[in-house]
Amino acid sequence: MNKFAQYPFAARVFQARLILTLVVLAMLALVATPLTSAQTFMFNRADFVTGKGPAVLAVGDFNGDGHMNVVTGNNDTVNTVSVLLGKGDGTFAPHVDYAVGAAVTGIAVGDFNNDGKLDIVIVYGFNDARVGVLLGNGDGTFQEPLKSTVAGFQGGSIAVGDFNGDGKLDVAALVARCGPFPID
Repeated sequence: MNKFAQYPFAARVFQARLILTLVVLAMLALVATPLTSAQTFMFNRADFVTGKGPAVLAVGDFNGDGHMNVVTGNNDTVNTVSVLLGKGDGTFAPHVDYAVGAAVTGIAVGDFNNDGKLDIVIVYGFNDARVGVLLGNGDGTFQEPLKSTVAGFQGGSIAVGDFNGDGKLDVAALVARCGPFPID
């Protein structure tokens, strides 16, 4: 006969301690053992050559094949944008460079002339920042950049969107202006 049966309170305390001990041991086993349902992520790195000194990048389907392509703005001595056409398997064709005349500090893509082909817009230059657009030909190649007048002293980032609600893409460029400003 169980001697705790005579003492119901003692039996409940013993039972509660036993359950608590088992719960603690189960938690320790769970924490000490790696979870079998944990996910492991493996990232394969691949390097692709661009123009010298890539500083900014954007993506888009420049040749209409359904695969993402990459364009980099290069800000070293070459002053180019590099276009790398995607093959659809995570790799890219060798880059094609387009001279822009100064270091690229901002880059974005959009269809700026409404021809159904993606174009590239850039901010370039440090001492005479400008905005330029490279119109896309639809086959992954681009025309020489259409260059704006001087926009500011130092170039920065760029963004595109329909800011005024007219259904056409607009460009917002961040450039610093230096010099005297008239005070009213």
